[in-house]
Amino acid sequence: MFRKFNHWLAKAATELAGHPVKFTPQTLLVGNRSIVLQPARLGDTEAMVEIERRVYQGYAPWGSLAFISELSRQHRLYMVATDDNFIIGFAGCSFNWVKNEVHITNIAVTPGYQQHGIGTAMIQTLEDVAIANGMLTMSLEVRVDNNRAQRLYRQLGFEESKIKKGYYEDNHGDALEMLLPLGKEEKND
Repeated sequence: MFRKFNHWLAKAATELAGHPVKFTPQTLLVGNRSIVLQPARLGDTEAMVEIERRVYQGYAPWGSLAFISELSRQHRLYMVATDDNFIIGFAGCSFNWVKNEVHITNIAVTPGYQQHGIGTAMIQTLEDVAIANGMLTMSLEVRVDNNRAQRLYRQLGFEESKIKKGYYEDNHGDALEMLLPLGKEEKND
C-alpha cells in the first residue's frame, strides 16, 4: 500500500511541476534577412526593455527586474528574435500543467521590423511548443483599443473571451482576454 501511495505521490508531483519547456532555435527568412528565434537569456533583458520603450512610445511596461524574474522562473518560455545578433523582438509565456494552459505574457517587435511576420512567427512557435507539451488552450490579453494586434490574434485563431476592467497599470485601461484552443479536451470514460 505504501509503495503504491509513493508511486502516486511521485506521479502527482511530476504532473504538478510539469517539466522544463524546451525550445530549439529556428531561423526564419524575412525578405532577404535571416531572423533567428532563440531562447532568451538573462543578458537579453535590457534589449527587451528597450524594445518595449520603442513600441510603447517611451513607456516600458516591464522593467529589467520583471524580465529577470520571469526568465528565472520554472514553467516559462521566453524567446528573442534576432537579426545579425541584434535583438529585434521577443515573446514570453507561462505554462500551467495542472490546467493544460499556456498564457502569452508579452510579445513585442521593434517598430522597424513590424509587419514582416516576425510576431506571427513567434506566436506560432509558442503555439507549436505548447501543443508539443500537451497544452489545450493558449490565452493572452490585449488592450481593448489595440485593433491592429486584435486583428492579428484573430487571424491566428484567437477568440474573444472577456473584458478585464482596469487591467493595465499605466492608465488603468481595459484588456480583452483572447483564447486559442490547441487540442481536444480529454473525455472522461
